[in-house]
Formats: sequence, C-alpha cells, structure tokens
Amino acid sequence: MIDLAIAPEPPNVDLTAWARAFALTCALELPIVLLATRASTTPVARRAPIVLMAQLLTHPLVWFVFPRWTAHPEAAFALSELSAWWLEALLYTLTLARVSPWLALGVSGVANAVTLGLGLLM
Repeated sequence: MIDLAIAPEPPNVDLTAWARAFALTCALELPIVLLATRASTTPVARRAPIVLMAQLLTHPLVWFVFPRWTAHPEAAFALSELSAWWLEALLYTLTLARVSPWLALGVSGVANAVTLGLGLLM
C-alpha cells in the first residue's frame, strides 16, 4: 500500500527550470498532438490553444502539486505522470471533434512519453 502522507518538507522548485521544462513540453507536445488529431474537424487554430491549455493545466500539477502529496518520490512521480496523461486525454476527448477517448489516450500517452523520455535524458 502506498503511504500518501504529505511530504514533511516539500522539495524546493526552481522556477527557471520549471519554465524551461514547460516551454520544452509545449514545443514537443503541440506538434505531436496537432499531427495526431489532424482528422478532427476542430480547426488547427482552435486545437493549438486547447493543447496548450492542457499543458498549462497538467504541467504545474506535475511539478508543484504531486511532489508535495507524498513523502515517496516514486509515488509522486507515478501519480503525476498518470494524471497528466489521463487529464490531457480527457480534455482532448471533450473538446476536439471526432477524437475518441481511445485516440485521445494514445495521443496523450505518446506526447507525454516523448517529453518524459527526453526530460529523463537531459
């Protein structure tokens, strides 16, 4: 069982590092999601802000909220990445025409895997 006790001392966050990571996330995930959802009847001019809004919703959660929810870094990491994947997929399903939940889960999963993988390599 995972102990979800609040972390005794939340990790310090470097806002400059967060801003760089957020910009990189947007730069990588935007074209992936736009390309993968090109069959949507929602115009690119509306899809792009939706994708950026998804990043703006989930990225701060990953960096600022989940690390403070548990004293276990592995649990925080897993919860934050899964939440970003699912929340973004939900947003795409609800806001993009002709994007099924399965497509949204796949698109969000690939986009998040790319940014996660690159982030771990850096």
